[in-house]
Amino acid sequence: MNCSSSMLLLFLVLHIVLLAVSENIGNDRQAAALRSSHNVDNDRAAAAIEPRQRRAFGALLGLGKIAGMATQMGCKLFPTKACPVLSKIPFFGRKRRAAESENAVPAEVGELLEKTTSELKKVSETEGFTELSELDQERKLLESVEKLDQGELLKEKVKETIVEAERAVDKSLDRIVMYTEGSVDAKMAMQQVFKTITDDAKTPKQKVEKVKELEEKWSAEVKEALKPNMDEKVIDEAAHFFSSVPQQIDLGAK
Repeated sequence: MNCSSSMLLLFLVLHIVLLAVSENIGNDRQAAALRSSHNVDNDRAAAAIEPRQRRAFGALLGLGKIAGMATQMGCKLFPTKACPVLSKIPFFGRKRRAAESENAVPAEVGELLEKTTSELKKVSETEGFTELSELDQERKLLESVEKLDQGELLKEKVKETIVEAERAVDKSLDRIVMYTEGSVDAKMAMQQVFKTITDDAKTPKQKVEKVKELEEKWSAEVKEALKPNMDEKVIDEAAHFFSSVPQQIDLGAK
């Protein structure tokens, strides 16, 4: 993974590195103000950063990647007429802004992010991790970063990142339902599948079993309206994708 493009960056280190970044700010008065207080408010500190630095942090917050991937996976399950249109709608201009911010990240930020993501990846690659529920994956990841230097703050920022990723996923799937033509029953059936496939308390295996149960209850009219792809391999792929916390926070994990 290219760390400079990870959405983890802002949430993990914004509060920590503002003082370090201030060392490189041309305005000595602003830098001195930042160094004078360890409890400076985040908003005031961010306002003191040069516009170029602010643009870099803002670009790295982009949630377009996970939103786009969630849309693609949702459309694998329900390849409705809306999907070709939704796939072409850009998410927050992530690629353009990421390109503009290339090389704009201070070295201290990159080093801290590298250590954090390295620890998270190590945990995510342990045997059996991918078969856990989202909640259990999250717990293991947070426990791992808590052991690092400034672990409490890192734990908080990783948690915030996970929450933001979940919101991006939910919005993407809601949009598929919204733009899909069909009866109320058909839309409700689609929502039930998406609710199941994103249930953070269920393991991937449990998600697959529940989706198959839901499918058995659908009427012929619902199936005709949605034309779902209920191949077990597709459901399993979706179940693992929407259960993967590392993938959602852009760790490059499978």
